[in-house]
Amino acid sequence: MKPWQSGVSAECQDDLRKFCRARNVPMDVPFAALSEEHQRWVLEGDPDYGTDEEHQWPRSWYGVKGYFRWLETKAYKMHVRVLLSRYRAYTPCPDCQGRRLRPEALLYRLALPAGTLPRPEASSPAEVAKDSLTLADFYALPIRDACKVMERVSQTRAPRPSTATSAASGAADPVALALEEVRARLGYLVEVGLGYLTLDRPTRTLSGGETERVNLTACLGSRLVNTLFVLDEPSVGLHPRDTDRLIRILERLRDAGNTVVVVEHEASVIRAADLVVDLGPGHGETGGEVVFQGPVRELLQDPHSLTGQYLSGRQAIQLPPRRPVGQGASTKGQGRRAKGEGPRAKGGGDMGAGGLSVPALALVGVTRHNLRDLNVAIPLGRFVVVSGVSGSGKTTLIREVLYPALEARLKDGSTPANRERAAEAADGDEGERDSDAGEETAWVGSRPGLRSLEGWECLGRVILVDQSPLGRTPRSNPAVYIGAFDELRELFASSEAARQRGLDASAFSFNSRQGQCERCRGAGFEKIEMQFLSDVFIRCPDCQGRRYRAHVLECRIQANAPSGPSSAPRGGGRRAEAEAGWSIGEVLDATVAEVLAWLAGFPDSRPARRAAARLERLQAVGLGYLRLGQPINTLSGGESQRLKLAAHLAEAAGEATRARRSELRAPAPTLFLFDEPTTGLHFEDVRILLEVFQHLVDAGHSVVVIEHNLEVIKCADWVLELGPDAGDEGGRLVVAGTPEDVAACPGSPTGEALRAMGLGLTSAS
Repeated sequence: MKPWQSGVSAECQDDLRKFCRARNVPMDVPFAALSEEHQRWVLEGDPDYGTDEEHQWPRSWYGVKGYFRWLETKAYKMHVRVLLSRYRAYTPCPDCQGRRLRPEALLYRLALPAGTLPRPEASSPAEVAKDSLTLADFYALPIRDACKVMERVSQTRAPRPSTATSAASGAADPVALALEEVRARLGYLVEVGLGYLTLDRPTRTLSGGETERVNLTACLGSRLVNTLFVLDEPSVGLHPRDTDRLIRILERLRDAGNTVVVVEHEASVIRAADLVVDLGPGHGETGGEVVFQGPVRELLQDPHSLTGQYLSGRQAIQLPPRRPVGQGASTKGQGRRAKGEGPRAKGGGDMGAGGLSVPALALVGVTRHNLRDLNVAIPLGRFVVVSGVSGSGKTTLIREVLYPALEARLKDGSTPANRERAAEAADGDEGERDSDAGEETAWVGSRPGLRSLEGWECLGRVILVDQSPLGRTPRSNPAVYIGAFDELRELFASSEAARQRGLDASAFSFNSRQGQCERCRGAGFEKIEMQFLSDVFIRCPDCQGRRYRAHVLECRIQANAPSGPSSAPRGGGRRAEAEAGWSIGEVLDATVAEVLAWLAGFPDSRPARRAAARLERLQAVGLGYLRLGQPINTLSGGESQRLKLAAHLAEAAGEATRARRSELRAPAPTLFLFDEPTTGLHFEDVRILLEVFQHLVDAGHSVVVIEHNLEVIKCADWVLELGPDAGDEGGRLVVAGTPEDVAACPGSPTGEALRAMGLGLTSAS
């Protein structure tokens, strides 16, 4: 049992062994191979457990569920709640079967006019009468069907006076008014492309784009006027087709007499604005100025606005050379395996292989959520984009099916390539275990939603890079996360000033009592708890936010060559001190670009070269403006994602260097999975990110990106589009091919958007 392998819960594993021996339950077979009776006993415990003292622990088995029931009594402790969250899952209530209502409430039914809904939708799970609905049945309808029901029912209750008194006063039937309000609000949801959602869909399962549109339609339904709406990147997670619907909502809010302020990078939203305020001109400290303010037509002509240059076409992201993948677009195909080459996509159906001439991952029989027996091939060693309208199944395919399947298969270095490298490191030890065919069968059967996965042998590992927070502690920072801080501490410890003071590398760690500020313990600030308000953080009055004790900050090192005034850390009176050398506190207060310029003055220092090599990864992904000591929990989602990418780049470079030095086989290629990496990025940041993707692929790795950004899609080697619509009307492979192939596909929403930006026209000419 996973939670019983360590800590105080390990004794529960001992209890299980003891009672298994007492009940003759075999322990040398997988759980799935146990009889149903034994499985139920392991989970539920002894039938009479808890009835009296003789049926209590340690005389009776409490079961896995009994263990978690006991944990529930300790849920007031934070670490217990964290443990419970790892093993909790939502399952339908066994009493109401997920309907949420008592049986008495389900006795009331709404009669429907004939032909309102087809039988499958109108019928309840118990296959009752097709011309009536319970409230639970209504909640289970897709919004588009629920809207039809409200329209038909509203026609039977035209607004009319309900009583003689109300007739005299002209009051309308309140039921008719309520029906009209419900119909209007459901109509807003259909209008923004959310008709595929069911009314009982939990909000926690909605994507960011779906949540944003639900909130916007709630604003429309409230019919507010003279209100200021502030939206932070509402186009996140939206396909270009859905973005057009979003713009129409924003315009309706404006036309109703409201003011709508939008923080946005999406070109179509910017073009639809009445007024644009462009901040810049650069990142971080080089920004913060109003570069332009005015209408879009003037923005396109402004010579100082980088945004205007991209919108007007004076600057553009250039198309890279295409890497060969296959013989053109396809939604059906049979992969082929060339002699002496890696695995190729195999299988029929809508594989999308299209005659792939490169190794590929073949996912066969993907069935999860709205994906129904989907077969798809993903070329390896290429830059692949998975596109499609919002809700078409992209995240389900990549994050919920492909990533867990690969992670389960590649863990513990179980790939042939990794085993071969391990064998070389062990000087040809013959004891390495061989690949087991039975292991593949057991694994595939244990992964829900996927019949088989082929072609994974070419990979060494899989990495998912998303925009989830890196951590909640403010003590961590980019220098620590990227692995450069250890080298910087070594650089300071090797200086003459540190040797004179007897300071080693530990003294330059703000987590070590040897050098950290005694008052703030190296945090640089003090937290004031405000009870019912958010906590307040103030700068430490002893170290002034520098984190270290005075004698550590007095240790300064001077670069051999002047680093120039531009590389001096910003900070008023500290600039003059920096010219005489930098302290560890000033290094943490400087930006990545400043520290790189300073480290260039230590060409003979090995720690300086190592630190610079890692920090250059941050510069490469467009994070050169970050301060090395900036708390990691203050980074945006886009910055967090790029910081993760930089850390993986640094790790991959380190592995390749170690392999060359030890003359081992080079590490097996990595599959990088990105979920909408352009969120929160300007056109220029997207260009820099695309260069990183291309470098990864040039190094032999594979990059798969879930993306709606047309600039990213047009630069891909291969595009897989799911759709053609969202929800139950999606989940199918619309087209697989180059961006030009997608643009030429008449039934592709993404192709329509690519043609609008001129991709198909350019390729045709």
